[in-house]
Amino acid sequence: RHQIVNRDASYGHPTIEQVQRTLADQIPANAADLAALLSDRLAEIAADVQGGSSNRWRQFWNEDSHGRPTDPKPENSCRDVLIETLQGRPLPGVRLEPERRHAGETRADIEAICAGFSVPVEIKKNSHTELWSALRTQLIDRYTNDPDTDGYGFYVVLWLGASQTTRQPDGIRPATPRELERQLKNTLKSDEARKISVIVMDVTKPGDQPAERTDRLD
Repeated sequence: RHQIVNRDASYGHPTIEQVQRTLADQIPANAADLAALLSDRLAEIAADVQGGSSNRWRQFWNEDSHGRPTDPKPENSCRDVLIETLQGRPLPGVRLEPERRHAGETRADIEAICAGFSVPVEIKKNSHTELWSALRTQLIDRYTNDPDTDGYGFYVVLWLGASQTTRQPDGIRPATPRELERQLKNTLKSDEARKISVIVMDVTKPGDQPAERTDRLD
């Protein structure tokens, strides 16, 4: 609570010129603007992966000699794909830095940096053993504590299929990307939900998703 009060008290109101630049889709004025810009671009990428004609989902998978997907690429390779894709979209005045150092010798997968403020992006595959804990133990507890972030951050989960999803401690395993996204968002406190974004990006072959349901371990 003390950290939230400090961040809110130190919030720098943008000037009229900064607001004008932001509205014109130019350089973000603060961490909130940068987070809004990232949210828009990540939503575009998620839609393109599933609905675009370029088969962008293949970039997240290894392939055999016939071009058929075999298994997901390592997390760092998926991060590089996401950085490259973000760099291909307008991000005025923003640089994307991989593996930026934070508290406790940890590193955010991607840091979006602009004019003295930044927003961290933590990426996990839905098969990761820390899928349900890293949102708090890494992104919130270590990365968004940096004053430059003003508390803003992104938790991006790459959906590789229902069978690969790590179950929650209570045995529940979400069967769809949207269900996983909802359950992760439900772990946020109300004050955290104002600044922490959870995005589950479906990188499976379009059309492979089952009807929405939730599996429970009996």
